[in-house]
Amino acid sequence: MTILRKIFGLLLIMTGQATYGFAAYYYDFNQRCTQAYEALTALKIQEGEHLLAAEKKANPGNLIPYFLDNYDDFLTILLTGDEQQYDRRKAQLEVRLSLLDKGPGNSPWYRYCKSSVDFQWAVLHIYFNSYLSAAAQFRNSFLLLKQNQKLFPAFKYNYILAGLEEAMVGTIPGNYQWIGRLFGMKGSVRGGTAKLVRFLNDTSGDDQILKNDAVFYYCYIKFFLLSDKQEVWSYLNRHYPYVQGNHLLTFLKANLAINDNQAALALKILNQRQRSPSYLAVPLFDYQAGIAALRLMDSQAPVYLKNFLENNKGKLFIKSACQKLSYYYLISGNEDMARHYRAAILGQGSTFTDADKKAQRYAESEVPLSRLNKNLIAAGLYCDGGNYSAAINILKALKPSSLANDDERTAYFYRYGRVYQLLGNTKGCIPFYKEAIAIGKDLPGQFAARSALELGHINEILNSNNKATYYYQLCLGMKNKDFKANLDQKAKAGLNRLKG
Repeated sequence: MTILRKIFGLLLIMTGQATYGFAAYYYDFNQRCTQAYEALTALKIQEGEHLLAAEKKANPGNLIPYFLDNYDDFLTILLTGDEQQYDRRKAQLEVRLSLLDKGPGNSPWYRYCKSSVDFQWAVLHIYFNSYLSAAAQFRNSFLLLKQNQKLFPAFKYNYILAGLEEAMVGTIPGNYQWIGRLFGMKGSVRGGTAKLVRFLNDTSGDDQILKNDAVFYYCYIKFFLLSDKQEVWSYLNRHYPYVQGNHLLTFLKANLAINDNQAALALKILNQRQRSPSYLAVPLFDYQAGIAALRLMDSQAPVYLKNFLENNKGKLFIKSACQKLSYYYLISGNEDMARHYRAAILGQGSTFTDADKKAQRYAESEVPLSRLNKNLIAAGLYCDGGNYSAAINILKALKPSSLANDDERTAYFYRYGRVYQLLGNTKGCIPFYKEAIAIGKDLPGQFAARSALELGHINEILNSNNKATYYYQLCLGMKNKDFKANLDQKAKAGLNRLKG
């Protein structure tokens, strides 16, 4: 019987009629695939590719290597911003999806793999301004996961991507929620986070399959959508205190530090990463370092930013890097170089990201550099970098009546409020935020909307839910602001939290 069963299995494989037990194609996330996954998500792309090639040769029916090929595409394109790579690799997408379609449908990996590929390409399509393709693939991903959870409720890996997507759907602005309902997509930030926590709690230290995905998504949601920054740092410091050998986690921790007013920590994390040709070359590391150094007014700031401009193959953050160079030279007293980089903004890059849109508005402003208040700009940088004493000293020396326009006055009151808030003076910051809203609510700058967002968060913490709702909705209602997409997502996440 054993011989007959083996012969029968071989015949099924040869004719392509195999079922799950004797499949020509199957899913085996074996040790070599796990090693490849860990290499890819550490950004050791070539090592991951070699491991996947070896697995394909040894086990040609295993579909997990083809699933992991998409991590190669996703991370390489996302972190280099290379549009030529995007166009070239996008052409192989249908081939990959067709191959994954040949897998056994009675395996929980069948829908999960396809859903993950769809989600990753939805992100890439958004990155390159292809919104219709992004919407279609995100919907496919969401619905495939929904089916997989119903068919295989015990498949713990469902919780990773389902957790992220449900949290993202939960932050869709109110005027676009009909799209989610039309496609049967519902979600909440807390519900999505709970799925990720469940996966992480149910995963032993030996099981590294897709764990880096879960860690990245959990930290992102917890930090940006739930505003629980302290818990994120506690988690990372407990489980990932050293990330020098994992460049994806290096990128994550540096990004969190930059967004948490910890410029010195961000620069330390970036400078401690292992330097080796075995890692993917990521120009964004120089952009991150440039931001952190600028906020410290470190003399290396222009070195990092110029390296980014020289090595970056994409269009994103080019204008922003030029703006930051202009700021550095303006504050340093070199107005000629400040003017040079302000002019350089107009001739390159794109206005896809919020940071690039802000840079474009800076370049198009008719206000000459000599009339810009460089002390106010410096106060903002010091505040964002965590040097609150330097920021407050500059702000104390300024008077609102001496500022050139309402844009500057709005920034002044926001910065004063923000420094007080970060120093723990919640009561003292509120009047400044209210003044920023009163002056800037109809202006195109970001600071009135940011003030409303912070007042929403303050009142949420104080359990003043009606006031919190008012300010979150006020933030959402301010149109055509710098960083509007980012601010809207955070305001929507706040409203979602208030609903429980």
